[in-house]
Amino acid sequence: MRLSLLHLLVSTVFLMALSAYHIQGQALDQGLVPRGHLRLQAQPIYTTWDSRFNQASDGSERIEKLGDDLSSHNGANLFPDLEILQSSLRELMEAPNYEPSLGPTTGRVQQEMTSIKFAAEVGVSEWLTVGVLMPWNQTRTVIDLIHTPDTLNADLGLNPTIQDPSAVQSFLSSINSASSDAQARATEICAGGANASCVSALELAARASAFESAISSAYTATAFFPLAGSNTGSQLTQILAELNTALSTANLSSILPLVLAQTTLSSGDFAMMAVTPESGIGAVSPVQSRRGLWGPGDVEVSAKLRLADNMTYPEVL
Repeated sequence: MRLSLLHLLVSTVFLMALSAYHIQGQALDQGLVPRGHLRLQAQPIYTTWDSRFNQASDGSERIEKLGDDLSSHNGANLFPDLEILQSSLRELMEAPNYEPSLGPTTGRVQQEMTSIKFAAEVGVSEWLTVGVLMPWNQTRTVIDLIHTPDTLNADLGLNPTIQDPSAVQSFLSSINSASSDAQARATEICAGGANASCVSALELAARASAFESAISSAYTATAFFPLAGSNTGSQLTQILAELNTALSTANLSSILPLVLAQTTLSSGDFAMMAVTPESGIGAVSPVQSRRGLWGPGDVEVSAKLRLADNMTYPEVL
């Protein structure tokens, strides 16, 4: 038996293609189409997954849940600039080990894809079929976000700049006035030379200025702020009361009462924080399940060959 030169050439090219083991295709697993015939096919496929491969800091590979990006023992860690709030409050309370807490957050994410593969194939000859395949896909992301307020240990709530911005602005304005008055008083007293009264006035001015800087930074850092009734909120209130006492003793105007967070965050509130400008995330929609539009995937062309069969060919002399 001797194959024709064309069959040998096609077989050689096909075997070379097989050696490129990274080549993959979406073609449906079907046989050859008879010469002159057209075959149309549609195959629905549903795929779902909730984990992925990732690389750990030590270089090792691991499998992690998709929801890990939305999970933390402290939900505040999922938002940017928490370290600014933490640094400001540490400075105010002189507590270098303080860590703000919002309560644990758990995210469960499942990715789904529904695909319909449309294929058209034409039989060119008894041993060659060519075709084209186009998948039509739709994706869906299912998100369950559960935030559990920690009523015992959490000390953060919704920033009052979101709920009552005018009250916060009035409070900050009163701090600015008190700080400016304290600085003006120190300048006036120290004009007569360095003495105990000058040192005391400078210390009060520096104290008021430091409080103004730190509390202003805390208000603008994140969408969260210490809760009224929490240990942190009570400490800040006490610090302000002591500063007001010093200002009053110096015959300076007092600062308005501290505006603390009044609301803890529910799971629904937490999901909406992504679209809150103060959160720093800048999302256009809350964290929730979403379904994509149907759209085309990668279009592929295919060729199917019969390399050999039980037919015999006349020997060419």
